Amino acid sequence: MKKRFFFLCCFGLCFLLGGFMVCHWQSGMAQTQQDRLQTALKQVRGVFDDVVRVMGLSDYPKAVELSYQLLGQIEDEPDFKPYIKKQLKSRVYYNLACAYALAGERKKAAEVLGESLENGFDDYEHIMTDTDLNPIREEAEFKKLLQGLRQSRDYVTMLQKAFYTGVSFSDTLRFTYQPEDDPELAEIRKYFNLDSIAGEGDEISRIKNLLAWVHDALRHDGNSYSPEQRNAIDLIRICRTENRGINCRMMAIILNECYLAMGFPSRFVTCLPKSETDTDCHVITIVYSRMLHKWIWMDPTFKAYVSDEDGMLLGIAEVRERLMMGKPLVLNEDANWNNRTRQTKESYLDRYMAKNLYWFECTKDSRRDVESVDGRPSEYVSLLPKDFRHKYASGYMTSNPDYFWQTPE
Repeated sequence: MKKRFFFLCCFGLCFLLGGFMVCHWQSGMAQTQQDRLQTALKQVRGVFDDVVRVMGLSDYPKAVELSYQLLGQIEDEPDFKPYIKKQLKSRVYYNLACAYALAGERKKAAEVLGESLENGFDDYEHIMTDTDLNPIREEAEFKKLLQGLRQSRDYVTMLQKAFYTGVSFSDTLRFTYQPEDDPELAEIRKYFNLDSIAGEGDEISRIKNLLAWVHDALRHDGNSYSPEQRNAIDLIRICRTENRGINCRMMAIILNECYLAMGFPSRFVTCLPKSETDTDCHVITIVYSRMLHKWIWMDPTFKAYVSDEDGMLLGIAEVRERLMMGKPLVLNEDANWNNRTRQTKESYLDRYMAKNLYWFECTKDSRRDVESVDGRPSEYVSLLPKDFRHKYASGYMTSNPDYFWQTPE
């Protein structure tokens, strides 16, 4: 149980490294810096494993001693940026609270749990079910902390209060999609033999086959830096040559270019939270189905797509609305992370994506190399709730969902 929270922390870093968000277009990290960071994380992991070991032996005083040693190590590490330190410390403080609670130091346990929450720990469901914290559940401070966390984690209520408007700031701007016969896309189609991968089934079958291929061909690694050449061919080549993974943004870019190469209008969309201090976002691909006359959700990181109770595939706007209305959502049964960790509707949609569906950003032009360092940059378009502004929103901003999700011409 304690090990789980170091893993969650490292997994969460997939959206943290390299500035504001790794999945954001401005991200990037030099290889030498990445190597130093990985080394520092391994050192932290070593001490964390010692904490887990002594906790298992019920040596709570030793666990407390090692935890404070670990907090000092994290604070003194020069390669950890402030937001990385907060993420790591939030998990260490959480396990420290468990150690204090099991040792019978209830007031200290509640105090340290508050430090965990201050540093960003927000797994309300786990706190509610973690038996290690049973000794402090009747403490007034514990109840106060839980009440505040519950309110801050009510992402569905946040969405329900986020109204759109029909008035757009830039509704004359049109989204464009590179045609499949463009030589740049024709090269991708031929290079990967995408016709064979997509198969000869109907449109939806081909869309799903391409999603599964990108997911299975690549390893997601949010700790990885973003290469300068960000197109499907170069990204997959780099992954194979360096035996490395890539972050969610790069995976969504690859799937987007594959869809374009096969003649499916598509975009990669950054899904973002309300909080300006929350550095966790996620990037997925949307593809326009001419058969269904709608955009549909395709997430290559988790091999995920979403349907209603009747099996109808849904797009981002529909998923967001159904979360707000409490209507049924169905996640495909084989949704997973790196073919290792199965995803559930509760963890993926109700918690993770509900937080990250507050506002959205994508490029105006969907084409190959749109975010490569030496590529042709595109303007960015953001969809934000009415009267909401975010310091990282850039380019054209609108509160008109009909405009943002406009049908491809």
